[in-house]
Amino acid sequence: MPTAPVDDHGTVLYYEDTGPVAGSDSYVTAVLIHGLIYHGGVFHPLLPLAEKYGIRLVIVNWRDYPGSSPYTPPEIAAFQGDYQTQASIMEDQGRQIAKFLEWFVTKHKVPQLRVIDGKKSGGLSVLAWSLGNVFLLAFLAYAHKLEEKTKSVLEKYLRSAIVFGQQCLSFQEDSLTDPYVDPPVKALGKPIPKECYVPFEDPTIKPEALAEAFLVWVSTYYTPISDITNLTTSDLSMQARPADLKRLPTILQMSQEQREAVTDVPVLFRSAGIYLASIHPDLFWQHFMGSVLDTKGVWPDMNVVLLWCDSAISETAWGAKVMADALKEHETKSETVKRRTDMYKIENANHLVHWDDPERMMHILTVHA
Repeated sequence: MPTAPVDDHGTVLYYEDTGPVAGSDSYVTAVLIHGLIYHGGVFHPLLPLAEKYGIRLVIVNWRDYPGSSPYTPPEIAAFQGDYQTQASIMEDQGRQIAKFLEWFVTKHKVPQLRVIDGKKSGGLSVLAWSLGNVFLLAFLAYAHKLEEKTKSVLEKYLRSAIVFGQQCLSFQEDSLTDPYVDPPVKALGKPIPKECYVPFEDPTIKPEALAEAFLVWVSTYYTPISDITNLTTSDLSMQARPADLKRLPTILQMSQEQREAVTDVPVLFRSAGIYLASIHPDLFWQHFMGSVLDTKGVWPDMNVVLLWCDSAISETAWGAKVMADALKEHETKSETVKRRTDMYKIENANHLVHWDDPERMMHILTVHA
């Protein structure tokens, strides 16, 4: 079981690697970080296609998921601490991504990024899906605090960060004692409209049934949202966006064996539910701002791609709108060093397009990585 060290305390992350692309010294390496409950196994349909599309795929299981180090009691307490304590533990999470990437490119000697006549080859792209973006954005937001050696090494490789299906699942502090009872939800630190249905807010769902409700809800196909520019709160409700009854939610199409190979339900109660409920919403928003709109000069040529799926849960469309509005508001401001950021819609796709349509997802990676 391959693991990578990410600090000096014995913490490791489990990973899977398709290996070098045969016959190429300029292939792209794409590192994939999973979301909530669904671990890295949810990317497995992509692996057989890596050679065909000329991309080296590296799947990482985050902390407390199979093969990776669990969180320690002090770390769990830090997630529940005051604002500065939470900022510190999130900085640590971002640093662990940096250390993984530094270790991987050094150990496996992946092709460095090259830019010839404006065209990139080689290098490293990091994609985070759903809740995994909490950690990707922390990695970028705190990059200026990394050791100079780490920043220097990664500068030779980093080509893009892909924020894929950013979910809006961060709760306020008054829900710390019980994250499963009517928690107020925030989108990237901004209020989520009450029209958005979220199982974590549903008082009729018992704690023991919450994980199953989440797995179905997040993998359902909903009525597509054609455009986020003029998206209103009334467009987000279950009445405005009923489920497509002709298409089963992804999780319900899986066999029991497949389910067990891609999910870790108890993690919701061990750790994920705690940091999900505890981290101050404004901290997430500051991470987004620091990732895209104020890089402090670190890796300014690394671009950011924001991907959202039109038939996914309403949270992700609203999150895309919040980010798009912020980008528009700051596009003419020149007092900070920004990253080039582009947004793309994936049509006729739910939140698990990488499982349901792996060929399409690999094509998206070849275009945007």
